Amino acid sequence: MSPVAAASPRREPPRQPGRFRFGRRTGLLLLGAVLVALAPPVYLLQTGGALTTGYNIQKLQQERSAWIVRNEQLQAEIAKAHSLAWVEHEAVYRLGMQRPGQQTVIRMDVPPPSPSVARMPSRESNMPITVPTPPPLADDTSVLNDLASAVGSLVAGQ
Repeated sequence: MSPVAAASPRREPPRQPGRFRFGRRTGLLLLGAVLVALAPPVYLLQTGGALTTGYNIQKLQQERSAWIVRNEQLQAEIAKAHSLAWVEHEAVYRLGMQRPGQQTVIRMDVPPPSPSVARMPSRESNMPITVPTPPPLADDTSVLNDLASAVGSLVAGQ
């Protein structure tokens, strides 16, 4: 550096009107004051959000417990609807059904039809049409047993 430059006094730029100039210490103090002023609102926002979340969790837990109770009520209604006593009660009182009166069973001493083919005349010609005869009817007890087992499997399946 030249001796002239070292001897010259340091010049400050001219101040512009309306502009403040802070020193380093004043700027740090202002920054600290702003941070201290913003701390309580930030804290309140954070705790308010946590409280809102806790309230929502509590509300959802109450709703869940209400749905559990409703589910148990519906399961009890299903069990009641599957009860044979309830079905009988509904049939008698709501639908007006009655128990059958005296049952009459007629047994005939006629042999079952033979498994041969029955013949019927056709309309167009005099040639007979062959129609297979149905198999003989099963014994009444076997039909009842088959029906009872079918109903039992339906009730057990539900």
